[in-house]
Amino acid sequence: MNMIAAVVGIWLSAWVIRKRAEIDERLDKISIACRWGVVLVGFAIAQLPGPQFRTARLIGEWVALPFLCWPNLAYQVTRQLRRDAADRQR
Repeated sequence: MNMIAAVVGIWLSAWVIRKRAEIDERLDKISIACRWGVVLVGFAIAQLPGPQFRTARLIGEWVALPFLCWPNLAYQVTRQLRRDAADRQR
């Protein structure tokens, strides 16, 4: 439960800053799916029990938190993937 409280605190702080600055890009369905997919998988990995998963838990948190707090990351990732796909088709 402590992790959830910490994550909500970090997310809320980032949200207030982003909202006031109006810096978020509008996300399409693919960007939204990318964002929440990474967040869910990352935090699911962060919940793995046992000391042998310590590194995996840290990586899960470190990957999920930026996608949660900065939606533009999902926008940038999907934009780059689309650009790469278009380049491969040429």
